[in-house]
Amino acid sequence: MRREFQASRQDLDRRFRETDRKMKALQDLFEGQWGKLIESLVEGDLVRLLDKRGIRVNDTSTRRKGARNGESYEFDIIAHNGEEIVIVEVKTTLRAREVEKFIAQLQRAKHYLPEYRTYRVFSAVAYLRAEQAGDQYAQNRGYS
Repeated sequence: MRREFQASRQDLDRRFRETDRKMKALQDLFEGQWGKLIESLVEGDLVRLLDKRGIRVNDTSTRRKGARNGESYEFDIIAHNGEEIVIVEVKTTLRAREVEKFIAQLQRAKHYLPEYRTYRVFSAVAYLRAEQAGDQYAQNRGYS
């Protein structure tokens, strides 16, 4: 009887682990697709918004990622005009720590993207909602 209980318990544990793995995969899929949707919405209006701020843009690139000298990077949207770029970080939920990470990444942008080394770099943060005063933190760091 004890062996049957132990085998049953092991099977139950295995099923819980598998269910947890599947739930994590579904969560990752949902969050990834949700993030892509928000990026698409931001990109769709970005040229017009930048134009209103006096920055003319010829085109945009999305999800620029790679690695240089062992450092990985990813930029959600880059708007170009031949002399300037605007790097946009897009978040469904903005938190202060993400703003900090973005600022740190921006400091290395010309290292990661050497084709823009002579360009003037602007940056922006777009988000659906903010937590932990992420929006206030971004405004205090110069993002309006």
